[in-house]
Order: sequence, then C-alpha cells, then structure tokens
Amino acid sequence: MALPHQQITKIPDNEPDAVPSLWNVRYEEIDENFENLDSRVENIEGEITTARGENPTLNGRLNNIEVNLQGLNPDAQNMVVATIKKALDSAGLANREIQKTLKVRIQQGEIFIPNRGVINGLAVSKSSNATRNLNVSAGRFFMFGQQWSIKEMNNTASVGSNPTDITQVCYVYLHIDGSTVKIDCSEFGANVPDDGLILAQLSIPPNNTEATDPYLNNITITDMRRIEPTWPNILQSPAYAIVPLKYPFLSSDYAIRLEIAEYAGPKPSIDEIIVESKAGNGFTLVAGCMADSLKINYLVVQNTI
Repeated sequence: MALPHQQITKIPDNEPDAVPSLWNVRYEEIDENFENLDSRVENIEGEITTARGENPTLNGRLNNIEVNLQGLNPDAQNMVVATIKKALDSAGLANREIQKTLKVRIQQGEIFIPNRGVINGLAVSKSSNATRNLNVSAGRFFMFGQQWSIKEMNNTASVGSNPTDITQVCYVYLHIDGSTVKIDCSEFGANVPDDGLILAQLSIPPNNTEATDPYLNNITITDMRRIEPTWPNILQSPAYAIVPLKYPFLSSDYAIRLEIAEYAGPKPSIDEIIVESKAGNGFTLVAGCMADSLKINYLVVQNTI
C-alpha cells in the first residue's frame, strides 16, 4: 500500500533557507505519511487480535488450526464416519427394542362380547300371506342381563329384493327399541348391529325379487340362534370372542391381564371372564356370566424377554 506522499517536497535551493512557506509544505507531507502509517498499524493490530480469538498469541491460534487440519486427514475422517455409524446403529437398535417392547412384548386392546341368546322359541319362517315377509315364533330370550318374552310375530320383517346376478346374504335379528321388541333384516352384506340378537341368516339368490319370488320360496334360511334353555344357571354354549394379536408371538408363553370396562346387566366378576385357549397369534375369551355387552380391556405381556 503506497504512502500519500512517496517523495517529500524538497526545499528549493534558489530561495532563502528560512522562508516559512517552504518548510510548512514539507512538514505537512511528513505528518500525513506518519498518520497513514499509524492507521495501517492499528488496522493490522486489530486483525491480529481478532485472528488470535481466545488464544493469548497468534502463534497459539495457528497451532490450534494446524491440529484441526491434521484431524481432517483420510484416516481421521474414516474414524469419524465409523464412530457416527456406530452411534446411529446403536440408536436404531435402541429404537427397535422400544418398538418391540411396545408392539410385541406388550400388547393391549379392547374386545366386545355380546352375551345374549334364546331360551326357547324365536324360530324364523317365511310368511304365507304377505309377500317377502317373515314370521317369528313365540318364545323367550335373554339380553342385557335379563329375560324377555314375546308372542308370535307374523309378517314382522320384510326381505329386500336382489336384482343383481350374485347371491346376497343378510341377517334376521331381534333388538329392543325402548320397551318394544322388534325384528329386522340387515342390509345385504352388513353385520348385525351391536345391540342386536341374531336369529337367522338369509341367502337370497340372483334376480330374486317380488316379481320372481313373492313368497321367498327360493330363499334359504339358516338358523343362527344361540339356544340356552337353562340360562342363567347352566350355559351350554357360552358367549366367546377370539382375540387376534397384531404382532404374533413365537409361542403361547405369555401372560394375559383382563379388566372389565363396560357391561349391561348384573355386575360381572373378572373371574367369570375365562381365557379358554392361547396360541402364538391370539387367544379366546369366554364369558361365564349373566352380563351382556361386555367390553374387556386386555394386556398381553410376553413372559420371556
């Protein structure tokens, strides 16, 4: 960087030595050069101070940089990559173990068990005097933990037409609306509602309509009643539910804890909910009680971890 005045003005030798104007210019140029040098030194000192960082000397700072640069050689980089990979593998293993614990070794859920059935009667038949209608015989049934009775119900439920070219299936079921017992048919392909008691399954062939089959001669009725003639003293075919495990175990060596969350009717004891069988992919619960509409919370824990 050049100085403001590369050459200081000389005093002419054709003038008297003591002329003030000649000396003033010379001194001003010298002063400006020194001021420029001072500012340069200050700037350089400022840069050096900044470059030192937290080190007391610039040499110490340079030594630190050299050490850091040495750490960037291929061997050091490979070591860093290997360390990071090992850390990621460990983190992945830990995460898999957590997921295994939450999803596999400990599994939980809720299962619904309707506990209702027929004591006697309630057979479904085809009506002979009303098109596409059903009759239900008199009888007794249990539902919501208590016993009910109905008289014969003729022309009580209508069966929909099937104009399609495939066989359709629906269900005849009983349900209670307030204090009134009603009989209905489900929609084609639909299940019986949670508050219903299934009585029969209907198989409706293709192109089966009021015009082609007004009295349901070609429709097949399959009895689906759960009959318990000695309810509630003795249950011949207790209500049950198969509980599938989302993450199957390798064996049936696991513990099951149950809790009754909801029910209708007399309060059941947890001892009346029985684990009848276990397999690696699920287990079966049997309700040996009077209560209906059971919601059971279950917790499955693998014994060998």
